[in-house]
Amino acid sequence: MKAAFLALCISIPALADTTCFVRNEELRTTEVRLAREVCVGGVTLQLDVFAPSKAFVNLSLDGTDVVRTVELKNGVERGNGWVAFTFVVERSSKGEMCDTNWNALATGTLLANRDGATAILESVQGSVSFSPDNCHSPTFRNQELSYRKL
Repeated sequence: MKAAFLALCISIPALADTTCFVRNEELRTTEVRLAREVCVGGVTLQLDVFAPSKAFVNLSLDGTDVVRTVELKNGVERGNGWVAFTFVVERSSKGEMCDTNWNALATGTLLANRDGATAILESVQGSVSFSPDNCHSPTFRNQELSYRKL
């Protein structure tokens, strides 16, 4: 019975090489922050039959190690057995309810092969948004940030 359970829930190291993404553009505000360099040190896929499968993405954000968990559901088919999943790499905000509010968000696109053998961090994007009063005013996108792969 234990062997059957292990066959239904498998963890596979899917990426071992370090890949880094860097942004050359400065943030136009000091109210929030986003890492200048995002490096992925490894991705482990946890494939599960009875629950949503997950990817554990080991990241370094300007030298600080973090792990992000990505549920492998609602992905976008890319063809040739690849599925893309978007996840939050980093988030920063400043402001209170019904007050001036700043939000910074970096997202990553993780490509996973359907057979679970490979996962790749394809890209990282960022944005900064601002609202003068987040109860009565809309949020305006203040800045788009692109990260390039090293």
